[in-house]
Amino acid sequence: MDKRLVKWLVYTCLIGLVPVIARAFVWSVSNGTIQPVAVGDLIAFGLVLHVSIINEIEGSNEITDGWKTFHNGISIVFITLYGLMLGVTIYPNLPINEYALIRNTAIMSSVSFMLSLSIFYSSIDRSAESS
Repeated sequence: MDKRLVKWLVYTCLIGLVPVIARAFVWSVSNGTIQPVAVGDLIAFGLVLHVSIINEIEGSNEITDGWKTFHNGISIVFITLYGLMLGVTIYPNLPINEYALIRNTAIMSSVSFMLSLSIFYSSIDRSAESS
């Protein structure tokens, strides 16, 4: 396994999943007073992934400007959507469908993970080609 992949999995994914892991642990030892999954935890994971995408793209010299702009734009759109979802969870009296919000956030987090993984692999391939 590539050393950069291990670093990415630990520093980005594992750290991004700390709120999810912590909640799952607390839920497992509690008597059911908290939810096993929370929207805010998934939002934090998605935000960490997209910030790492922007960092990975901006730190690479092998990527064309058009490719950088396109993927930075996608990350900014996702960050904006995560911000809107976070705003919905913060507003106390807003009648929302909790299940739909959690489902949509889980889908977005999964898409963010796949996008981040593909960009990371693309970055590894580009750096291997230039070496």
